Amino acid sequence: VPEITPLPIPAEPYPLRHIFPETLYWAPEALTGADGVLAFDLPLADTITTWKLTALASTRDGDLGAAAYDLVVFQDFFIELALAEEIRVGEPLTITATIYNFLPAAQNVSVLPSPDSWYTLLSAADTVTVPANGVASAQIVIRPEARGTFLFRVNAEGAQMGDAVGIEVTVP
Repeated sequence: VPEITPLPIPAEPYPLRHIFPETLYWAPEALTGADGVLAFDLPLADTITTWKLTALASTRDGDLGAAAYDLVVFQDFFIELALAEEIRVGEPLTITATIYNFLPAAQNVSVLPSPDSWYTLLSAADTVTVPANGVASAQIVIRPEARGTFLFRVNAEGAQMGDAVGIEVTVP
């Protein structure tokens, strides 16, 4: 198993994490070269998780092979957003921002929704203290003003690290 070197998180502005698929990659038609090696660029998602990579292969002679590998995607500080499934124009919607701090020191974190024309912010920006190796949450209340599918963005900014995340919101 090759050793993977973690990539550093870029300094501000933090890259917006907004690609959260259930399946990272699927390529049943992939073919190896004559040497039996398959090489390709794997597009990574923004999900903080452990992806289970599985490869199944067969030769023209009917020999079978399989391999599995865990691909860990992690950062020491990140934010997750959760909202109700029922969303209506003109009705308040509470979005919970959960902040994870796996750093050795606590952080005072500003939770800042990005303004957008499709909603009105009903709650003030919040600052929460997230303990070392701990979790905290903040509530964001908005009122959707338009129908459609939108990206709701939030920045979590601490003195040591920050994160920016966006989730797709559909207002029927």
